[in-house]
Amino acid sequence: MKKAKRFLTVLLAGIMISFCVFFISCNLENKNSKKNTIKVVAYITKIEIPEDCEIVYKYTRNNVGWGPGRNTQYTVFKFEVEPTEFLNDNGFSSERDIKNENDFYNGDFGFNTYISEYPDEFIPDLENEYLWLTVERVYFFYLKEILTLYVYIPA
Repeated sequence: MKKAKRFLTVLLAGIMISFCVFFISCNLENKNSKKNTIKVVAYITKIEIPEDCEIVYKYTRNNVGWGPGRNTQYTVFKFEVEPTEFLNDNGFSSERDIKNENDFYNGDFGFNTYISEYPDEFIPDLENEYLWLTVERVYFFYLKEILTLYVYIPA
């Protein structure tokens, strides 16, 4: 009788652990999905990134200890075709703005804060032609030559 009770206890514990692992993995997958990333950007900025893109790099840093607020998030989206309508509808500018670049790199929780954590191939080269937009302290840079959108959300 004791062996059967112990077996059932171990079996139920195993099933519960399996369900927990399954639900946690599903939740993590959802948080890192393209759809969720696009929703986060839209929630903060009201800018909806077209879904016909691919996330080629994503970095999220939980800024624990700084109180409530948003986490630092850096995402690189790649397009097969230039999203002209998206760029025009949202007012991306082609005029270079040195102050905006400086704020992006060196502002509070600026890009340079965590630059050592990003692979070189995912750091935007702002020496080339680009379009830009800043909304709610969220920086968008679109490099036309490589059809790539960089979105940086500082904490």
